[in-house]
Amino acid sequence: MKPLQAQAEVVSSQRVAWETWLLGLRAPRISDQVVPGQFVMLGPLSPDSTDPFLNRPLSVHRVSEDGILYVLLARVGRGTALLAKLEKGDTLGALGPLGRGFSVPGATETVIAVGGGMGVAPLCFLAERQASAGMRVRLLYGAARAEQLVPVGEIAEEGVEVSLATEDGSHGIRGTAVDLLQAELEDRGQDGGKCYLAACGPWAMLQAVAGMTSSLGMPSEVSLENRMACGVGACLGCKVHFSTGSSGRVCRDGPVFDTKEVFGP
Repeated sequence: MKPLQAQAEVVSSQRVAWETWLLGLRAPRISDQVVPGQFVMLGPLSPDSTDPFLNRPLSVHRVSEDGILYVLLARVGRGTALLAKLEKGDTLGALGPLGRGFSVPGATETVIAVGGGMGVAPLCFLAERQASAGMRVRLLYGAARAEQLVPVGEIAEEGVEVSLATEDGSHGIRGTAVDLLQAELEDRGQDGGKCYLAACGPWAMLQAVAGMTSSLGMPSEVSLENRMACGVGACLGCKVHFSTGSSGRVCRDGPVFDTKEVFGP
């Protein structure tokens, strides 16, 4: 489906974790079509603005029942700092929905979502949608320390089972999302059953997840976090070469890929 260009209205902006904001946008033509795993390009901040010059890609974090589209925003540079300053009533450009989302197999009974850091952003949308469809959903979420954990209470209220980890042990278990997954898989034994795994986070985390699940026969997908310029596959700025010998444009062919496509069987 062709992405839509819209003027999005900011309905809320809230700091929810260390250097992290939750931005609520009213962009009904986009929110009506977006699926978990897809993203939006935000900008320009005004019709005649060229600062920042490039728009910013952000995963869709949630879509509320009244159609408000939420994105998680980490303030890491000038562009994201300007987005973090937006206030209720401001407007900005939004292009989306973009990219390929998650593809949960029809026979799935349990969804395991593994998020590291800001990688939790698209997984909350996935978890909430699948829980509302009657599936058992486990969210395994890790960050460096407690103040970096994004609140996930709303999806827990929807029936998502949440386990947390921090590297310094300040909240949840001491460890990472990979440690949570290892414990989960040990509990399940060698039988993946009717499970599906989705992961998003740093590359090293995704590699570890792929290695742990490759022998289980469990269908799995990874969402890649890459820098993007255009968001539609034209500039080739986000092209990546996988260990399997294949390559892909993260913005157009992804950001969600089959794990075997990226890391091999």
